[in-house]
Amino acid sequence: NADFDDPAMIMAKWDGRHWRKMQASTGFNDDVYSLAVYKQKLYAGGYFTTIEGGTAAARIAQWNGANWTPVGAGVGGTQHAVEALTVYNGLLYLAGSFTSPYVNIATWNGSAFGTVGSVTGSIIYDMAVYSGSLYAGGSISSAGGKVTKNIARWNGATWDSVSTKGVNKNIVKMCVYKNKLYIGGAFDSAGGKPASYIACRDGATWSPVGTGTNGIVMGFGIYNNKLYVGGTFTTAGGIPTSNLAIWDGSAWTGMPSGPGSAGAYVDAICNFDSILYIGGSFSHCGPTATANIAQWPCAKIIMGGNVFTDGANNCTYTVKQDTGVTNMNVLVIDNLHDTTKLQTDALGNFTDTLSSQMTYTVKLAPPSGYGIKVHCPANK
Repeated sequence: NADFDDPAMIMAKWDGRHWRKMQASTGFNDDVYSLAVYKQKLYAGGYFTTIEGGTAAARIAQWNGANWTPVGAGVGGTQHAVEALTVYNGLLYLAGSFTSPYVNIATWNGSAFGTVGSVTGSIIYDMAVYSGSLYAGGSISSAGGKVTKNIARWNGATWDSVSTKGVNKNIVKMCVYKNKLYIGGAFDSAGGKPASYIACRDGATWSPVGTGTNGIVMGFGIYNNKLYVGGTFTTAGGIPTSNLAIWDGSAWTGMPSGPGSAGAYVDAICNFDSILYIGGSFSHCGPTATANIAQWPCAKIIMGGNVFTDGANNCTYTVKQDTGVTNMNVLVIDNLHDTTKLQTDALGNFTDTLSSQMTYTVKLAPPSGYGIKVHCPANK
């Protein structure tokens, strides 16, 4: 989409079928790292300094449905940025690397910034709410005067360390899965235990996640009750994979046809409308060429030919999956919401005869779900 490719835009919205410009917005002048919804507004944090073609907005802005506007005076400092946004106890928390209005972390109540005590270190990369507390991870040396070793816990009033030994190197990403706090990053030890780039905590102790990965973990997402883990690695639990792997709570599943290319990584994973989306820096997902974002699995359905209309105005429609993934379920949904489930053949194709005067949505069943509208009779 030309709007999304415009370097002045930085952000666009996806409706399930198309990328669209955010109304009259002219976007941001630099990177957006995080998004959050707070008090019916969309907030964006990142490295940008202006919005809407020149309005000053220091690393954080808000969207009211029509326009982007600054959030107070924003944040300041040398090489400052807002890396993470999270809602906790009725406040929007912003964290990253900045020295004003406070150091590395602050709150926003809709009209003013607030303090969250003293947090020292170079950067907070991510936050997560777990068991009633807010956890912050990154390169953190102390919080509230306590030694924290890259992770700290905030209960709404005071900071505390998370185990005496903490995590030995940077934490990049955090999430909650099956009542445990998961962390990913560049570390190889958590709580004094070996943990190769990923670890979890049950509220009391740290544990490794199998044998971990062989490279930095940069993203988490939950889909079909499984934890999808992204980053820059080629094995997970010793199993070959390509920058994306699945953890079900006890075992790893590799994704050797995952996103690839030289220097590729996955750092964003999102479940939208029952479809899993992955983002990062990659030029291919499996054999499919794609620019930094894809649906998983790396399969979509495309028309293998025209929609043919017979004399009775019935339509025969053929589709083919463009990645060679075979034997997947295909859903054909008419405009009365009746659904027919079919299965692709050994070549990844299916053919179905559609009734006249109907509009259909044809899509792969989860875990993918790319939909194409089909009209019968066929358009002339």
